[in-house]
Amino acid sequence: MTVFATYTPNPTIDVWGEVERIFPTEKMRSTGVRHDPGGGGINVARMLHELGSSVVAVHWTGGATRSLFETLLARSGIPARSVPIAGDTRICQILRERETGREFRVVPDGPQATQAACDAGLAALMDVPVEWIVASGSLPPGAPVDHYARVAELARRRGGRFAIDCAGAPLRAALESGPVDIVKVSRGELAHLVARPLDSGAAVDEAALAILRTTQVARILVSLGPDGALLADSGGLHRVATPLATVVSTVGAGDSFLAGFLHALARGDDPASALAMAVAVGTAACLRPGTQLAARADVERLRKAMRV
Repeated sequence: MTVFATYTPNPTIDVWGEVERIFPTEKMRSTGVRHDPGGGGINVARMLHELGSSVVAVHWTGGATRSLFETLLARSGIPARSVPIAGDTRICQILRERETGREFRVVPDGPQATQAACDAGLAALMDVPVEWIVASGSLPPGAPVDHYARVAELARRRGGRFAIDCAGAPLRAALESGPVDIVKVSRGELAHLVARPLDSGAAVDEAALAILRTTQVARILVSLGPDGALLADSGGLHRVATPLATVVSTVGAGDSFLAGFLHALARGDDPASALAMAVAVGTAACLRPGTQLAARADVERLRKAMRV
């Protein structure tokens, strides 16, 4: 049986390049251009695959850009199930300004969702025998706010486990639907959930514990960027610091973080060790340009240098 199925109803073709400096109106020549399949669940699948986990990527694609997306995904070697849609798969542009090191991201909303596509996505997940379903990334315009909640219900009916990484109303609907094994959020997403600013470590801790008290979430992962990460579950709170690293790009770091935790948990690591693995993978993703995500060698090097 495949261990993981990732679900991405709004994938992207990520186009990354560098320019010396960004100017208005002027033509800028970019270098180092690369194209990668992206979107939350696709990035999680790519990272799980790189780490050696068994994964299938279930995703929607369509329109004039479908062929390019499917070609890019096929090159990664990840088994995939495609749900055809009418609209064009979106293209995201990421530019790095060499002079300052700043990154600029232009992210379209995506194609319009239909009920037929939503139903087909759920049917595709039903056809894949897996232990975990991982729903990640934004929903496309027009998708019902409870679509990820229905994915969670599907996972529960099958006796599987469910992890989610999204924001706003779709996340809240999933949390209200019943038991959820893992929720991954950033500090800002957690602040939105509890409707208050989180300007200290203690505030983050209390917010994570509040989610556990008021929902049926088993574990909540909070990525804190350079401040490391937090895991809250029935065993209490665990924190891991971010190892020192030179950040080249943060694209996909959060998705890689989640993939690292899931990979470690599935192979039997205890939660604290799995959190350290998550931080190592998320940090390793920042070492490479643009949308390349992490290399396993970088992950192993960083993880060996970390204390739990």
